[in-house]
Amino acid sequence: MNRREFLKLGGIVPAYFFFSASGLSSLPQFEPQIKALGKIYKGTLDGKIYTSVNSGKTWQLQYKLGSKNAILKFASGADNKLSLQAMNNAHTFSLVLSPNGKSWLLEQKPVFA
Repeated sequence: MNRREFLKLGGIVPAYFFFSASGLSSLPQFEPQIKALGKIYKGTLDGKIYTSVNSGKTWQLQYKLGSKNAILKFASGADNKLSLQAMNNAHTFSLVLSPNGKSWLLEQKPVFA
């Protein structure tokens, strides 16, 4: 084994044991959720929005923003508008659920500060 292989192995082995022992190797997926408009809405880090009408027992894909967009959070206002905040690279933007409940539109006055 040459020096380079030794150094690679020397860095990988301790990291593996650290992450395995600390439980960090199996971190849960961050998925913001909100209960609104008679459904549960869930977003993913790869830009997918799912809905459930049976308290989360089953999920239906509602919309795809694209794999480069991450859903960060949801909000529901007193006006029964459902909004979400998403991120693409370092830029965040807000979308609002359309009145027909099938698509997401760019929010003109973002709910999120």
